[in-house]
Amino acid sequence: MPVEEALERYDMAEASNNPDWDVDDYFGEEPEHFYVHRGDLAIDGALALGNGPDEDEDEDEDEGEGEDTVYVIDGDLTVSGPITFLNMDVYTTLYVTGSVVAQDLVCLWDSCLFVGRSLTVRNLLATSLTEAGALVVKGPVSAHTWLETGGRGCIYFAGKPDARLVASADSGAGGPADPYSDGANAGVYLGGEGKVDILAEVVLPEFLEEDGTCDDMKIREAVFEGRSVLR
Repeated sequence: MPVEEALERYDMAEASNNPDWDVDDYFGEEPEHFYVHRGDLAIDGALALGNGPDEDEDEDEDEGEGEDTVYVIDGDLTVSGPITFLNMDVYTTLYVTGSVVAQDLVCLWDSCLFVGRSLTVRNLLATSLTEAGALVVKGPVSAHTWLETGGRGCIYFAGKPDARLVASADSGAGGPADPYSDGANAGVYLGGEGKVDILAEVVLPEFLEEDGTCDDMKIREAVFEGRSVLR
């Protein structure tokens, strides 16, 4: 869909919870693309999104990938298996106007996932974002376990998630992440009366570094393959 038409139809500032969202700032010198799927989308199996550090960037560019792109699903997204979303120096965004349901969901680094309604994760929701990354959900969020290891990026939920909370000691230390609006930080959901389990006591040793932090790539790989990450 042409960018001008897409921006009229889909309010990316509202979707991203960033009132300063600007298409020129977002894309920079990269080509501007909006790909839109109208209607609900159901995927049988696992769904891997984004680019990893071991991928051949030149090959991606030849295939039309590796470019900053917005993908819109104008409806609900249902995935019977896990969703893994990893961006590294590529600011590809997935905007689902409806609800998202998945077995697991892993959002890492520069990934940007915007959900217009609810997010339901039957097993593990794992987040570790940079300042460029975002997970924005405008409706209820539920998961068996939410594992938050980054302490950065924009994490905005409409309310406190219905999930077991597991985090590193410093995941809730930061304030709202500029330039997103107030509340765009995991610390908002990790504080208060709810109990937060310590990451090192819950995550399997094979996914922990010597300093007690998580190996994001190992977690991503294990979740995609259907292997357990937690004790």
